Amino acid sequence: MEGWPEENFVAQYRAGKVALLLNKPYTEILTCFLTAYEMRPERVTEPLYQLAVYCRHKAWHHQAYLFAKAGAEIVYPTDVLFVEKDICEWRIFDELAIAAYWTGHYVESKKLCEKLLAMPLAADDAERVRENLQFALEKLTVFKVCKRLTRPHSI
Repeated sequence: MEGWPEENFVAQYRAGKVALLLNKPYTEILTCFLTAYEMRPERVTEPLYQLAVYCRHKAWHHQAYLFAKAGAEIVYPTDVLFVEKDICEWRIFDELAIAAYWTGHYVESKKLCEKLLAMPLAADDAERVRENLQFALEKLTVFKVCKRLTRPHSI
């Protein structure tokens, strides 16, 4: 449709959110959000975030990581209309930290959690991120111990 590119993007993005709510097939959800991506590539954090969350809920952690990683690399949009600020400012990094953990990128997960904890988060979100940081630290500690135990010993 003709109109402002921002409005068209928002309409397509919202179509994806409706597809999520209606529990449409993954291909339809994916198509809606990736069409929004194509319409406004400078503002794709929100649709990629939604796809990452969807994939995490399905335990498709590598896909979640792919979408969250791409979304986290986008700079904050210059658009004015209906920007979901929480997604662009911190939720995409939170989702990436979770996906990084589940795909074995523990150092990345740790760094993202630390970055998030430096932001002004609501108390419940900060507590959850602290717990996620602890999970990543535990994995890193286990790997350090295992690495020490498997090193060849000198004679």
